[in-house]
Amino acid sequence: MKKRTFGGLMGLACCVATPVLAADVSVGVGADYMRTGMHGSLEQQGEDFHSNSRWTGFIDVRHPLLVLPNLNYQTSEMFSQASGLKNDLRVHDLAFYYRPFELGLVNVDMGIDLRRYEGDYNDQQSYDHDQAMLFVGVEAGLPGLPLDAFADARVSQWGGDESHDWRIGMSWAVNPQDSLKLKLRTGYRNVRLDFGSDGVDLNQRTAGWFAGAEFRF
Repeated sequence: MKKRTFGGLMGLACCVATPVLAADVSVGVGADYMRTGMHGSLEQQGEDFHSNSRWTGFIDVRHPLLVLPNLNYQTSEMFSQASGLKNDLRVHDLAFYYRPFELGLVNVDMGIDLRRYEGDYNDQQSYDHDQAMLFVGVEAGLPGLPLDAFADARVSQWGGDESHDWRIGMSWAVNPQDSLKLKLRTGYRNVRLDFGSDGVDLNQRTAGWFAGAEFRF
């Protein structure tokens, strides 16, 4: 697998973030748990994949410098299994985004997401795939309440490859006045993976409810 490519991107992200650490930087770290239903095909084998637990971890870095993008990194389990079929797949996303609109309680994020798939098919064939996606996110606070509505989407269509990953949900600020802020979050996520790489053709749909938490400091 071409892990060096993604490792280099993460190193670049750290180098970009370091000079602004002395400024008013906000860092969020969290994870979501998702119980999914899945269907699709791998190597022309149509299957209803077994439902399973999925974890996503993420780090989000925001800063006040207008010329540099904010950063969001997340890694998601997208494993699938069926009779005679096992696909160990992990998806990495590194989004560079700006916040061009801050309208009171409403914030809008826009940017580009660099996605990497790293998989292993039936413990016999490893594969990887890189994909550039559009990234957009919206967060809106509810007046007078410690609640926010949020949504984000990653979308790509290149030739015969078409993928999307979107979610919508609500978050509750448990301790909004503390320097270490805790948010509990829940919502719905829908993922479509559609690409061919290294001799493996994958078409997979994943959807389900998730719950998680985020610490921001």
